[in-house]
Amino acid sequence: MHPKRIILSGTIAVVVTISTGLHSEKIYASPLVKLISINIDKVRPQLKKSAQASLPAGDSLHTALGTSSDEELYQAVYNGQSLAEIAQAKQGNVQQVIDLQLTELEQQLQQRLASGSLTEEQFLAQKAELPAIVESSVYGKKYS
Repeated sequence: MHPKRIILSGTIAVVVTISTGLHSEKIYASPLVKLISINIDKVRPQLKKSAQASLPAGDSLHTALGTSSDEELYQAVYNGQSLAEIAQAKQGNVQQVIDLQLTELEQQLQQRLASGSLTEEQFLAQKAELPAIVESSVYGKKYS
């Protein structure tokens, strides 16, 4: 498969996974998630505070990747490089790229939970899947 298609597929997988919880009452995660119990009334105020916190600055991704501009990043992705390959070529930090994406996606999930768009079970299920999805996307691999 062409690297551009892999990156596009990974991005689509993230969007589909997150949006599934918005339009469905069913939960498609492992039954182990049910073992995790959270008193949502105690957690909800903390979620609102963290959801209101600003997302990482736009240039922090460039810092993690070692790129200097959006155009440089665009050209590298357009030429078929994954974010991990870009970071390795530019002496960036792949783990920092993964952490940035996880932080942003977790904040989005927390906002949805705080607003009532997600149930506690959906939140936990989607949050549990995020690390594998993001890592697959950053390395340009198919999530399975």
